[in-house]
Amino acid sequence: VQIRFGNNEAQTTTCTVTVTASGVTRIPAIQGSGSSSPLAGQTVTTEGVVTQLNNNGFYLQDETGDGDAATSDGVFVFTSTAPTVTVGDRVRLTARVVEYNTGAASNAMTLANPLTQLTTVSGLSVLASGFAIAPTPIVFPEAVEGDLERVEGMLVDIATPLTASQNYFQGRYGQVTLAAEGRLIKPTNLYPAGSVEAQNLVADNARRRLILDDGSSVQNRNPTPYIGDDNTLRAGDTLPGLVGVIDYGLASSSNTGIADYRIHPAVAVNFSRANPRSAAPDSVGGNVRVASFNVLNYFTTFIDGTTADGQSGQGCTLGGAVSASNCRGANNAVEFARQRDKIVAAIAAINADAVGLMEIENNGNVAVAGGQRAKRYRRHPQPSAAGAGV
Repeated sequence: VQIRFGNNEAQTTTCTVTVTASGVTRIPAIQGSGSSSPLAGQTVTTEGVVTQLNNNGFYLQDETGDGDAATSDGVFVFTSTAPTVTVGDRVRLTARVVEYNTGAASNAMTLANPLTQLTTVSGLSVLASGFAIAPTPIVFPEAVEGDLERVEGMLVDIATPLTASQNYFQGRYGQVTLAAEGRLIKPTNLYPAGSVEAQNLVADNARRRLILDDGSSVQNRNPTPYIGDDNTLRAGDTLPGLVGVIDYGLASSSNTGIADYRIHPAVAVNFSRANPRSAAPDSVGGNVRVASFNVLNYFTTFIDGTTADGQSGQGCTLGGAVSASNCRGANNAVEFARQRDKIVAAIAAINADAVGLMEIENNGNVAVAGGQRAKRYRRHPQPSAAGAGV
């Protein structure tokens, strides 16, 4: 905006103002060009088109954008419950601008950022329906870690092939770590810790990494999202690219854990099996097969206080206290049945002569006996070492 003083055209100055129309503050003005909103703490009225729904909110994008690559045209609207709008709705709402703190999530492989969002929503109204926002093509990997901040909340199109690099959080949190240009490699697998080479690879991994998120805060969803061929997903499996909405958040339920930029897919996600499992382990000779199996908190006492044999009001011992909240396994009998059946099938397929179990409830023979569906495993009834569970 140029302001003229008197009749002297040379006396001009330039200033930046937030432009509103009919009391509406556009989304790019809410987002601003930094990691935090210049309007944080203020209440605004804004408009946009719904591009994506989550279980506790939705993403809203300015219909035309402001043409400035440094300011995002999208924002997350937090509703706390399932949103009542539909993708393609053009809506108006009044809400408070806040920076959602992802917690202390920061380590050598993450860049902790707040997420700009609209909360305490009021006056939500659907102005029209049937709109479509074209996804914005973006370059990925990032040139510099943090570049995705410029499209936070926006619908984007990543044409770069992506590889499933880690699926540890897939079953519990519905998240898969994706990487451009092949799988991520732990820096200290190649270089001494703290070396320049290791630090450079840390930075390179950060630029190439993106978390595929199912948009739900529900843990242990059934069915597990993003399952691929053979009812599984393997690290190394690939996607040709992806269309979805970018945000920033946790990769677990812990605000001291890993956080990163995430993508919530707007299209079906179909991985290609690029890393097939071998049919059987390579033979090493001998006549005895020994295996170990992490059963991931196999507890026959459940978090709801019931047990596998039908008791109620039960709990697990931790530090001298007995409580159902101390149990670390299935929430209830239905979840336990899913867990047990998968474990038993896997152990039977391994076909070992002796199997050592880890993370099984230390309650005598009860937990082991609860999983003995194959007769020949009844000759190995001893649980692991002492403790609430190991």
